[in-house]
Amino acid sequence: MKSICSNTISFQNHSYLNYNGKTVRRSSALPESTADTFGFAKTGADSAHYVGHRSYGDILDAVIDPFVDALEKDISTYPATHDGWDKLMASDAYSTRGYLATQKVPLDSQNPNLDQLTIDWLETMDKSTGWYDRSFAETVLEQMCFAKNNKDAKWWCEDGGSSKIAEAMASLLETRPTLNTQVTKIEANSTLGVDPPGMTVTVAGGGQFDFSHVVSTLPLPVLRTLDIDNVGLTVKQTNALRQLQYGPAEKIGVLFSSQWWNDNKVISKIDNQPINIQGGQSSTDRCIRTVVYPSYGPNGSSSSNALIASYGWTADATRFAGLFGNDDASKARLKDLVLRDLAAVHGVDQKVLEAVFVDIYPWEWSQSPFAQGAYAFFGPGQFSELYRCLTKPIAKGSFHIAGEAISPRHAWVVGALDSAWRAVYSIVLRDYPELKDKFKDLWGQNMEWTASPTFQKVYTHEDLLAVHLAIHAPDVYKL
Repeated sequence: MKSICSNTISFQNHSYLNYNGKTVRRSSALPESTADTFGFAKTGADSAHYVGHRSYGDILDAVIDPFVDALEKDISTYPATHDGWDKLMASDAYSTRGYLATQKVPLDSQNPNLDQLTIDWLETMDKSTGWYDRSFAETVLEQMCFAKNNKDAKWWCEDGGSSKIAEAMASLLETRPTLNTQVTKIEANSTLGVDPPGMTVTVAGGGQFDFSHVVSTLPLPVLRTLDIDNVGLTVKQTNALRQLQYGPAEKIGVLFSSQWWNDNKVISKIDNQPINIQGGQSSTDRCIRTVVYPSYGPNGSSSSNALIASYGWTADATRFAGLFGNDDASKARLKDLVLRDLAAVHGVDQKVLEAVFVDIYPWEWSQSPFAQGAYAFFGPGQFSELYRCLTKPIAKGSFHIAGEAISPRHAWVVGALDSAWRAVYSIVLRDYPELKDKFKDLWGQNMEWTASPTFQKVYTHEDLLAVHLAIHAPDVYKL
């Protein structure tokens, strides 16, 4: 990223954890955050002490780390193995809640399983309401994406915003993208006189464009709204577009006249110290759930007085979005609720925040016609049963579905990049096979599509994508 973008900056984190009416600094809470720390023991969580008053992080690490370790071994071995992925897919039928409730927790305990109240505590501290009802595989992959097993991992943000990455990539294109042009129809077109068939794209207003290949990076729910009846999807692919789940998410941006969260004059009642937060996030069980702070300090070149006052997922987002009205009364009610929660989390008087309040802007991705969900967030069994079918050739390899949903790393830019690698390499394999080595020299290997030694003994081939495509479209793709 640094090779094509401007500057990256690091951040410090002195944020808060706020649950059941108790608030502590994140740095002081995490090492000893047991069910008693925030009063979850009063609900009955860990009432049997069968995990020995372990922290929620210790319990989750014990369950998830073996899967993460196996996946990391997959990608650290060349040619890559797939033992870790096979291990994960063997448990893909479970939701996270189902796995925790039925599989033995590898800790010294009197009881081999976790009860539902303990699982509720883990979910509240770890993710969002209802998260654990989704695929167990999603929780494992999320843990891996956050590099929680790599204590030396460093986090950076792009100076000027993440749009700088896309802008830098677009600047390298010889043909500039056509913007603000809505596609309404995509179809395979055998009348173009070529085999495999070309693709015709129709846009709003009736204009048509012919291409040898079309790569769709639309969110899957949005792709379904186009006229794709003649693209050449199989029945299983059509069902996968409908069934693969997306996660709801909301954000509320609030503009203040100053960075009160990074102002030494604003003292928190929690510890009688300046709030002094630059970057990072605070977490709470209140409606706002997660507060994300700008990494740009008040004296920086890109100082921002805008705060992501709420970032919520799953059921938390769906419920909160019911308050996102455009009328004055709805805005006033939302403003009061958000400022009240911010005041409680940071230990300040709500009037302090009202004095520097400028504006509020809520957003929920499920309500956007161009998103219809924030990111792919599969349900149990969907990785092993539905995900792979969307990587199979469509229209004899002329139509390709990409985007973060068609990767194991949902919601991340790297997932979108991985899927782009697969789509472009598929084009190379079909139309420009003489360039495949040059492609890999330029863009490297994709570990998801590099075969294990065991696989090579069967197919004598390390290029898993080439084998995958040749199996499903042998008249088009040749090994």
